[in-house]
Amino acid sequence: MNLDNVIERIRATCPSFAQRVAGAAEFAALPQNAKVALPAAFVIPMDDRAGEQESQNRYRQALTDRVAVVMVLDNSADRRGQAAVTTVHSLRAELWRSLLLWPPGPEYDGLIYEGGQGLLMDGARLYYQLEFAAETELDVEDTAQPGMKEALPRLASIHVRADVIDPMFDPNNVPGQNYDPAQPNPRTAGPDGRAEAGADIPLE
Repeated sequence: MNLDNVIERIRATCPSFAQRVAGAAEFAALPQNAKVALPAAFVIPMDDRAGEQESQNRYRQALTDRVAVVMVLDNSADRRGQAAVTTVHSLRAELWRSLLLWPPGPEYDGLIYEGGQGLLMDGARLYYQLEFAAETELDVEDTAQPGMKEALPRLASIHVRADVIDPMFDPNNVPGQNYDPAQPNPRTAGPDGRAEAGADIPLE
């Protein structure tokens, strides 16, 4: 999932964060005592979950991509966190209205909500994580097969040889008509390793 799409969506539709939405790298580098205006949100990739490969002759596999939005809230007014927890409720609803059923890319279904949890609380901040997921499907275009096909040599011709199952009516082995005395006649069983018919087909 492209996290930039999710970040831009939250920036555009969640006014409470006042554009203070960033990605995983910014969150990882955020010192605990950094002076950052709050509330802020950080979008972080989570695990993906793959289903079974469902196709016998191509490739079709469901994939669920998961993403987390970590809200960082001001907790300085109440060290118990009661005020910040109240803010969680309203900001969560704002994020739901922004993200639920919104597709993070043309290949995805809409996002669904998977739950939330508190991560950390101190005298200054409350960190609360909301988790979302969206389904997509992997197909043959996502695999190595197109590249392998491009690397194959061009098919220039087709050579066909037919060893028939019932050769008794083979006109090529009838006495007086191209009869080969070295071969039994009539042939009574097949296939026997001898081609009765064939064709060479050149391809443009």
